[in-house]
Amino acid sequence: MINFGLVDEEAEGRRTGEGFNEKNVDLIFCHSATYSTSSTVLPVHQICKAPVCRSEPAADGTNQLRQIDNRRMAGPLRGMPGIGDFPRFPPRPHTIPGGQWAAWSHYTPAISLTNEVMASRKEAVRAWREIEEWIRAASVPRNLHHSRFGFWGNTYNGMLDMYSDFTLMQAQTGIHIEILEMCDLHRMLIEVTAADVNRKLEEVHEMFEISGDSPSDPIAKKPSEEQLEWSCRAGEAGPRI
Repeated sequence: MINFGLVDEEAEGRRTGEGFNEKNVDLIFCHSATYSTSSTVLPVHQICKAPVCRSEPAADGTNQLRQIDNRRMAGPLRGMPGIGDFPRFPPRPHTIPGGQWAAWSHYTPAISLTNEVMASRKEAVRAWREIEEWIRAASVPRNLHHSRFGFWGNTYNGMLDMYSDFTLMQAQTGIHIEILEMCDLHRMLIEVTAADVNRKLEEVHEMFEISGDSPSDPIAKKPSEEQLEWSCRAGEAGPRI
């Protein structure tokens, strides 16, 4: 998680965009505490092409700039079109409104503005939940870009539902596909030790509840110790691709 701080001029936006590129970020959150023109933020996203969210979750007012009056409370709201209006400058940001909108839409006496805590408001809870969802989603392409996928064997002629386009898969997901032969699988399996199998078996028992034989399906039977051992050995061989 990288925080490049306040961006309040065009030159700082360019430095921030370069900084995000150096850190190879997956997602950018642009938080507007008050009004700002779009020209200060646009260079960030012209230089760094990571997806961007315009976020305004609620926060403790004591940690924000003192608002002079209710017109100043409209600052984040007025900044939303300015910073978010990039129809001709992709990527267009996704907006996550939060408690600051709610605070502006409800009259608050000036004496209370710097002491207002909005984190428990439903708008803020919803905003933070959506932010978490974006962060989880950003981790998916990151994991795929560093993944290796083994493909072994061929399909029968005419099995159109079984064909795989390796070029498309790598282009769209960033994963690496390794075409395997039988000798490759053999090499990977013999490299797995008994300790590796036992460690994987403990992981299996921790994650799954091994059921007994099915009373209704004669094919669905409880796996034997030999079958479990083989599954764990194959599971440990996979990361060696």
